[in-house]
Amino acid sequence: MRDGVRLFTSVYIPKDVFTETRTYSILLQRTGYNVAPYGIDQYRPTLGPSELFAREKFIFVYQDIRGRYMSEGDYVMIRPQKPVKNGPKDTDESTDTYDTVDWLIKNVTGNTGKGGCTGYHATAGMIDAHPALFAVAPQAPVTDYYMGDDSYHNGAFMLAHRFAFYVGFRNACTVAGRAGDGANEPKVLPLRRSHRCEFDNDPCC
Repeated sequence: MRDGVRLFTSVYIPKDVFTETRTYSILLQRTGYNVAPYGIDQYRPTLGPSELFAREKFIFVYQDIRGRYMSEGDYVMIRPQKPVKNGPKDTDESTDTYDTVDWLIKNVTGNTGKGGCTGYHATAGMIDAHPALFAVAPQAPVTDYYMGDDSYHNGAFMLAHRFAFYVGFRNACTVAGRAGDGANEPKVLPLRRSHRCEFDNDPCC
């Protein structure tokens, strides 16, 4: 990204790009839920919003948003849009989407120079969009937590329902101080993998 933060991104390219020099449009999904499985020889069982997209063929791209799972940076729940940017440190979902699309168009083999974006963060990503972003299909986007029944029901905060959801979207985890380290105070450690453990020695698990 423009501020130097690296976002974990998986790219799936159809084989005939290399065997028949075919080209395809890019279909990007940025998510806070993880783009597992991780690893150069690990593959998702399905691609795209539905089987129809896989049959049609695209260059499918999945990205952990800033501060989530394998991506660097700090996570902010529903990161606010910054209408005015005063430098590369002023980032939001739109700048991260723009920089991602720009990198993909310039670096991924076999793309047509055009792309689309789908998923939860698609609405925020289409603001000040990259010229190569030709289509956006938001899926369950949150635009106002006070409307509808996602977080509030007729104005009342849905505590029981929301607690189980929000606890998985923290940006840091707390572990108790260990004997011999001179502290019994809880320690705040960076968390990149909120819902699942990627490594056996992950202190957040």
